Amino acid sequence: MTHTDQSSKKASTTPAMIPQISRRRTLISGFSSLAVVITGDSAWGGGPSRCTNLSLTQITAGVWIHSSWGELANGLCAPSNGMVIMGEDRIFLTNTAWTPEQTKELLDLLRPMANKSDLIAPRRLINLFVSHDHIGRTGGLRVTASRGISSYAFMRTLIESARHDKGAITFALPNDRFAFDLGGRVVEVFYPGPGYTVDNAVVYDRESKTLFGGCLIRALTTNSLDNSADFDTYQWNRSIERTIHRYPDVQIIVPEDGEPGGKELFLHTQKLMDAHIANT
Repeated sequence: MTHTDQSSKKASTTPAMIPQISRRRTLISGFSSLAVVITGDSAWGGGPSRCTNLSLTQITAGVWIHSSWGELANGLCAPSNGMVIMGEDRIFLTNTAWTPEQTKELLDLLRPMANKSDLIAPRRLINLFVSHDHIGRTGGLRVTASRGISSYAFMRTLIESARHDKGAITFALPNDRFAFDLGGRVVEVFYPGPGYTVDNAVVYDRESKTLFGGCLIRALTTNSLDNSADFDTYQWNRSIERTIHRYPDVQIIVPEDGEPGGKELFLHTQKLMDAHIANT
């Protein structure tokens, strides 16, 4: 099934204007002028100086990772990854940045990518998919709404987001998977079952064989599952197995934070869960 607004259930939006923020931008390297853009320090890492950072990093043709950092209640900085996929007619944005200010800057960075040489349709539309309801993924919902960007999520995420008053998501997607046609490039969103959160979904770009695993998948540099009252100890590995079964040809996996990898990230996350179960 491919995306049409009419096939989804419309929810209300609550637009809010965000004040203009100016930050330093530094071009680092990459495939194009937008390949890696950093506002602050290096793309992946942590530390107090990175709490307001935003990066946009190209990892393969037509696919970027956006990473942002936010401050937790304990004063520590935590990173969060999202993904950008560019098709002929649409740009598919997975999750907002951590804060409204970072999200506004991310959208400013995407603006040149939206332009195309077509007199009839000179700009690509941006669609936002929210993979699950955590602040690092939904902190800019009111900004995207104010820019007229349609947002999508599975019903579990829409309900949680509304309950926490983070901003309205425009459309609830039916069932547990949905395909978006970006103009000859198909992106599928899939809910494999509970893991770190009850609603964590994944995103798969068929053309590049890239999977955004979100909170379902841990980076190789991560040695624990972190603390969450939401994670499902006994379903997490099963949800990973469902993802492996659905996307056997995946080549690049983007975790919730940290650097992307390959299929070894599946096994790494499963081993972390096995260790967690053995110690409880």
